[in-house]
Amino acid sequence: MKKLIMLTMVLFAGYANAAHFPETFFGCPNDLRVHMNEQGEVWFNTKKVHVEKYNGNYLEASKDGVTVSLTRDGGRDFSASYSGKRGGNGVCQQISEYDYKHGESADRYSMNSNDYSRHHDHSNDYSRRDGRDDRTARACARKVAAVTGADEDRISVSDVSSSQAATIYMMSVPDADASWKCFVDRRGHVSDVEFGGAQG
Repeated sequence: MKKLIMLTMVLFAGYANAAHFPETFFGCPNDLRVHMNEQGEVWFNTKKVHVEKYNGNYLEASKDGVTVSLTRDGGRDFSASYSGKRGGNGVCQQISEYDYKHGESADRYSMNSNDYSRHHDHSNDYSRRDGRDDRTARACARKVAAVTGADEDRISVSDVSSSQAATIYMMSVPDADASWKCFVDRRGHVSDVEFGGAQG
């Protein structure tokens, strides 16, 4: 009986270690950014943290009294929740790889609807202009601004189209002869930007 229990534990551990996890980025309360790679390794704000893999659908990452629980949502994608020191907790939201790497404040991803209304100027709200994801549109604007040197606040979405491979945000840039294309993969990550007009 003891051998059977040990064998079950070994098989369970092997399953957890061999499970495939989708690379995902989250913004959590208190300016915490989380990155999970395909091996189930996790980083908090670019620092690798301890992970407990309970199975292929659930794991917990923790450091310095902060724990992020990552749960597979019945399919391939994961969701994340946060519990911190002194009982603080909240729900994390998926963010782009660009936001994760460039230190975009995660607090704005955890606001409730009333907080959002108080903190945002809706005249520059991408989601109200084109019906697409606001965070992704902002990530596109930020990426295009980094490449062109234009003011991010003056870059806007002019059109959005989708294909099986990617979603393309057409970004209007002041004084540009044509729109810039922002390519977004199926997980909402900005993969590339390019000028839509003639080069040179």
